[in-house]
Amino acid sequence: EGELDFEDQIVHINDDRYVGMTKDITSSFDHNDNLRMLSLTVVDTEPDLKVFYVFTVTFESIDENIAIFNSFTIIIGFVLMIVSGFVMYFISYRFTNPITQMTKTAQSIANLNFDRKVKVNTDDEIGELGESINRMSAQLEAYISELKDANEKLAEDIANKDKIDEMRKGFIASVSHELKTPLSLIMGYAEALNLSDLSEEAKKEYIDTIIDETNKMNRLVMKLLKISQLESGFEDITLKKISLFEVIHPIMKSFDILFEEKNVEVDNSIDTNSTDVLADKDALSTILENYMQNALQHIGGEKRIDVYTQKKPDGKIAIIVHNTGPHIPKDEIDMIWDSFYKVDKARTRAYGGQGLGLHIVKMHAEAMHADYGCENVKDGVDFYLILNKV
Repeated sequence: EGELDFEDQIVHINDDRYVGMTKDITSSFDHNDNLRMLSLTVVDTEPDLKVFYVFTVTFESIDENIAIFNSFTIIIGFVLMIVSGFVMYFISYRFTNPITQMTKTAQSIANLNFDRKVKVNTDDEIGELGESINRMSAQLEAYISELKDANEKLAEDIANKDKIDEMRKGFIASVSHELKTPLSLIMGYAEALNLSDLSEEAKKEYIDTIIDETNKMNRLVMKLLKISQLESGFEDITLKKISLFEVIHPIMKSFDILFEEKNVEVDNSIDTNSTDVLADKDALSTILENYMQNALQHIGGEKRIDVYTQKKPDGKIAIIVHNTGPHIPKDEIDMIWDSFYKVDKARTRAYGGQGLGLHIVKMHAEAMHADYGCENVKDGVDFYLILNKV
């Protein structure tokens, strides 16, 4: 190996040492800028024949390869950095996302919002923690819901208690008011009977007044007992097939004297061919009696009472008691069913009414699950009761 002279671009090698041998000779020179390295290989193939293999390599190609390698390395490194970033983000997201969800769910639970749930996608410890948070949220929601229901029920009970107390106070005041007048009259007339100069005619008048006021008190007490039985459920209501004629006919007969006294014209279209209904006979009789009493107390105009039935579109039967006279004020038409409520207090007092009749109607109708009500019509007022047809 050594420096070779390549000025004439010819190489002469004639050395017996190379016969039957292979020898590499490498040389480098700067004669040509493109030729940077020479590799000479001598191969002895035949006694008088030598083969020379000359290999040349330029540094320019090496520089280009190095530049390509460096560029490729930079690009691959950049790509690997991007891929690594995505991989790291994906791996960190898998770990941080469940924790973020749990944090937000815990904050929602703290704000009493139980709609948010942790999405569990793994079976590891984080997944178990998410399941535990979801179970805790569901249990807390159930417990708080039960607590809210209990609080609402308690509030309703308190409101009902207050309402019952108000009703009790109003009931006692109304009963006291209703009893005060007859008791005062009875006491006054009873004391007057002790007067020595009282005539027999006056005594009879006083005694009749006492009996009349006693009867009013008795009717009031009986109505109060009826209301108490209905409210406590002691009165047995049995629905069965009832003939309207068999109920209404005796009631109309019992009012004949009052009809004559007041010159009331009565039109009763309920006859033996009337429709049978499903009702309790005693309750139905009580309702119709109170409707008739109410009609008599408020009769006016032509002084006419009509009793008839009307078939409803759903197949039910409406029993209607109509009386001519003044209308009920619209702002009071829903209150006439309350106990001791009187539209015309002076008028009801004159007829001995206590404002309980329509309240008893309401309770009997509700016990039979029947519709009831009243409405102002052209020449008076209609009171109705709707029953199922048999």
